Amino acid sequence: MKASEYRFRSLFEQAGDAILIHETDGSIVEMNRKGCELFEYSSEDFRNMTIAQVHPPGSESAKIGRQAHDTLLKEGKVIFESQFITKSGKILYGEVSSRLLNVGDGQLIHSIFHDLTDRRQAEAALIKSEKRLVEAQKIANLGDFVWEIDTGDVT
Repeated sequence: MKASEYRFRSLFEQAGDAILIHETDGSIVEMNRKGCELFEYSSEDFRNMTIAQVHPPGSESAKIGRQAHDTLLKEGKVIFESQFITKSGKILYGEVSSRLLNVGDGQLIHSIFHDLTDRRQAEAALIKSEKRLVEAQKIANLGDFVWEIDTGDVT
């Protein structure tokens, strides 16, 4: 049994994504090492927090989190994307996959947080760049076209 416990503890702690276990009332039971790094809290800090505290206060993200929680309790699982806030106030974007687990005579929620922050920042930079290109083309009276060699179509 100890070998099995050690193996699962190792998988939990060494995972590439944040893994969170919390009560149905939102009280955090445990966060793995990656989650502690991302959110800048110690595992002890997390044990004294609720899941609501990782959502920016009063934000649309907090509302999304509450809706996801309601769906989870009704359907037993949920996947959603939202913003989250670190201890230092940095905003993270993430996809969360959660499942309701029956454990003994109670229930716990197992969530995996996949950090999308770099991807979201790259997407925002690309959109900004595309807007600047379109504006520059307008100013210079230039345009662009696509020539499909196979069909000869020009658009």
